[in-house]
Amino acid sequence: MRTLGIDGSLTSTGFAHPSANGVVTGRIKPSSKGVERLAAIRHGLSGVIGAAKPTRAFLEDYAMGARGKTYNIGEGGGVLRLTLYDFGIPFTVVSPTTLKLFSTGYGGPASSKDVMIATAIHHFGFQGSSNDEADALLLYWFGETLAGRPYPGWPNALVTDNTGKRSQRELREAQVKSLQGLKAQ
Repeated sequence: MRTLGIDGSLTSTGFAHPSANGVVTGRIKPSSKGVERLAAIRHGLSGVIGAAKPTRAFLEDYAMGARGKTYNIGEGGGVLRLTLYDFGIPFTVVSPTTLKLFSTGYGGPASSKDVMIATAIHHFGFQGSSNDEADALLLYWFGETLAGRPYPGWPNALVTDNTGKRSQRELREAQVKSLQGLKAQ
């Protein structure tokens, strides 16, 4: 399985995928508006798919409490989903709260963008500063963990010592089991 992590946005869609030199992150940053922006997002993601050749994608779901032009945001998310569909890439939509819980051990507002970037830097070797790329990297490792290939040494944020499991392997197995209820698209 080759995983692709995607943090969708109309102005800066983050992505993360494996490469010969480890995991690469980047952004699709369209400069246009309206339908031209949607076409630029589709074109950019198509290029990423061509380079990464993923077999599975993990896409952050909409932030349901977000304000703004929700129809435009929905169109952007639809373009991402349709592009993955057209390439035959199955994808799993991960709620922002689930991603925060996986990454930091707690969800909700306490896991701000700065906290997520700090987690990506401190625990996952992220070298950038973009929250879009950081979230995409965390989605990538979420998918890898689900596949039984977690980041080396990553302390299981979803499963704590109160599970009675002692070894890192047992913690990871419990984490994967707890994530398996996610629905694939």
